[in-house]
Amino acid sequence: MTFFTWRRNVASFEESKIIFYLFFALVLFSVLILWIYREKINNYFNQKNKTKFLFNKLTVEQIFIVIGSIALFFCFYRIIILIISDYPWKWELLPLHMCRFFIFLLSFLYIFKRGYLVKYFSILAILGGIVGFAFANIGIVEEFIKGDRIYNSFVPGTREYERAGMNVGYDTREMWDFALSHGFVIFMPVFTHIVYGKKAQLTLYSLTRGLIFLFIIGILTFFLNWILNAVAENTDNAKLKISLNANWLYLGKDGINTLGILTQWPYALITFSFLIPAVLYLSYFFYIFLISFKFKFNKYNIVNKIKVLKYKKILRETNENISWKSAFIFNAKKAKLN
Repeated sequence: MTFFTWRRNVASFEESKIIFYLFFALVLFSVLILWIYREKINNYFNQKNKTKFLFNKLTVEQIFIVIGSIALFFCFYRIIILIISDYPWKWELLPLHMCRFFIFLLSFLYIFKRGYLVKYFSILAILGGIVGFAFANIGIVEEFIKGDRIYNSFVPGTREYERAGMNVGYDTREMWDFALSHGFVIFMPVFTHIVYGKKAQLTLYSLTRGLIFLFIIGILTFFLNWILNAVAENTDNAKLKISLNANWLYLGKDGINTLGILTQWPYALITFSFLIPAVLYLSYFFYIFLISFKFKFNKYNIVNKIKVLKYKKILRETNENISWKSAFIFNAKKAKLN
């Protein structure tokens, strides 16, 4: 085995959990630091007398282009590695799982200088990253073990048969890819919000528009899962069955067992259609609660005072420029003119 395997190398995921969750804690701590110093970071990147950063070489937009390009490179690099190593679950090569999808989306937004559009999906991306860390399925998963054995026709009693599945540890590229990708969708939306400031301000209006976009993606993904699942069920080719047994966004036939039958096929789509909006709106009000804290610093940039603004005032100010009726009329007029 080598570092570039998607199976276990030497260390197992169980042996690597301390490192894995320490990295998760580091990501959360970094986000906390970003949040505390958000005003200073925003002021730094939006100075009127300074247009270039990173050794006075790049503008803010160019920094995001570089970040987006690097992230996109590693996305395609992962896909190529999995193709070369004949990864059994070929459907996963198409990045429609939540966090992989958001990495691609963020990368393209950065490259095309539209990073401020993060306001439409940032909460969902952050929650997706946190859930990914909390319920990481890169250890011993019977479904993966069985699928790997069937796909590669491993013989019982052999070393390959016993070590089938993933169960990746700190000595594999796959564990670090998982950790870094989920850390990316937690850290980068927060950083992007802070840098763009009001241009990327999260409001009830932007959250609702993002939910509509997500609902459309969910419907399309549901039917794409359905089509590939049907093909898999109607073939006698064992490899093809495993390759095409799609479960993007956990809307496939395998679903997810979190809430029993409610998160199983075909009820998962209905359950998520009610559950996700509820979680997102609750998270939005938690976000309003967080931004009500204003931090003051001494000359050493250490927090020496915390001011708490009124919750209702913050909610009103955050949404004061949003008129649902006027936004609808504006979009209708724009469509008519076009």
